Amino acid sequence: MGKIGIQHRLRLEQRLVGSVPGPAFDVGSWETRHRFRYMLRSDIPLPIGDPRNRRWGIAIYDEVFNQFGANRGARYLDQNRAYGALTYKLTKTNRLEFGYLHQYVAQRNGRVVEHNHTWQVALFSVTPFGRSKR
Repeated sequence: MGKIGIQHRLRLEQRLVGSVPGPAFDVGSWETRHRFRYMLRSDIPLPIGDPRNRRWGIAIYDEVFNQFGANRGARYLDQNRAYGALTYKLTKTNRLEFGYLHQYVAQRNGRVVEHNHTWQVALFSVTPFGRSKR
């Protein structure tokens, strides 16, 4: 959408999860769990510096995890991750992000909920697989 980047991602996860405590190689101590994950992300350049080469920006995203199936637990909503960051473009393919992540985690019993707060610094690198335009 113009200079604002928008990404979305949908995942279907099928996980084999062991119960604790339980022997690692006992087939009866493992169960299959299923969930959908959907993420919507936006990258917004900030009007700082040279208009042809905007280096600073803001990144925001929200990712929702929904469980389904026989072993889903007490809630459909498994997790929600909300994120906001200040970004700095180092090169065309590398950027730094300084951000905050709030993770809401609903436990399988349906009564206990975690709220995890994380400050993070991340380096992202995108490898261009196409031919270079010289």
